[in-house]
This record gives sequence, structure tokens and C-alpha cells, in this order.
Amino acid sequence: MISKLNEIHGGVEITKDCISENEKHLRDRIKYLVTTYKQSVLVEEFIVGREVTAILLEGINKKVYIAEKVFNKEEDKYKFTTFEDQWESHGKTPFYYEKYDDPILREYVKKAFDVSRMYDYGKFDIRIDQSGRYFFVDANCNPAFGPKELDVAISSILDLYGVSFIEILKRLMVNTMNDAIGKELIPYPQPEYNSIH
Repeated sequence: MISKLNEIHGGVEITKDCISENEKHLRDRIKYLVTTYKQSVLVEEFIVGREVTAILLEGINKKVYIAEKVFNKEEDKYKFTTFEDQWESHGKTPFYYEKYDDPILREYVKKAFDVSRMYDYGKFDIRIDQSGRYFFVDANCNPAFGPKELDVAISSILDLYGVSFIEILKRLMVNTMNDAIGKELIPYPQPEYNSIH
């Protein structure tokens, strides 16, 4: 099982200790998180396997860009991105992205984007088990945003597909303008007044 904070994001407390292999460890972990952070905790099955990140960029069409996280952690029993991996790498790269292509997963991502009622762009973390089944473990409508030099997923992954940060900004601006124009074309509902005849 994996336990994580429900309200704080950014990988806070996602450490090697967040995986519990027995009930005692899980109870101790939940007690620590609730006592320390005074908030609810999510507990879910940890999906052993590969991890991919999908970015959906909305425009005239919804474009999905997917990359697998290839981990450089041979010694670790469970391979996943920890808080330290995200924020404290100190020059050591814990993983790198590699293009991943599956038309079925692209359609799942589009469906998840719509069901989550996201707009403009979104990021999904997906685990793939030994049987090749997909498990959406996180959906983020406002992921870290910036150029590739900031080492954020959206720019790193889209760069694999030849899409620069400037192009991402252009697409988002055009999409925003199209949304604004489209919304102006939709007739504004007029209130109905009951009149006495």
C-alpha cells in the first residue's frame, strides 16, 4: 500500500517510507502523517511496474504527449518518483523521460481530461502493471509550468516531441482566445418573466 497526503502536493512525504508492506507499518505511517500535517491521508494499492506521464494540450484538437519515466535506481525495490527525486537531486538524475506511444492510452487520457473537466492542459501520472494494465494514479490540472531548463514534466516531455516552451505558450494563448470568442458566440440566456394577462 502507498500512503500520501490528501491536501498537500508537490510530492511532500512521498518517500521510500510511503510504501507499507504490513499493517503495523501502515498504521504507524498514517498516525505520523495525520499527527504531523493535521489532514486526511490517502491510502491506495501501490502498482508495481512502470510509470508514464501524459500531458494533454488542448487546442483545435486535443493532443496527447506521453513519456515513460526510466529510473536510474537499480538498487530500489520499488521504483517511483520521491520528493527527493523531484526537488533534491543534487546533480544526480533519478530518471529520464523516453517517448511512449499507445493509441489506446492516448484515448484514455482524453477521456480522463474530459471527465476531470480540465481545460487548456493537464498532466496525468499512470502506472502500468506487469499485465500491461493502466492505472491513473494522479491527475493535475495545474502542473508545474515553465521551460525545459526548469526540469518540469510538461516542457521536458513536449520537447521529446519537438514542441518548444514558446510553442506551448502560443498554443495556450490561441486556445484561450478561441475559448473567449466561442463563448461570446453562445447566446446569453435571458431570464423569463411571468407576465399577468
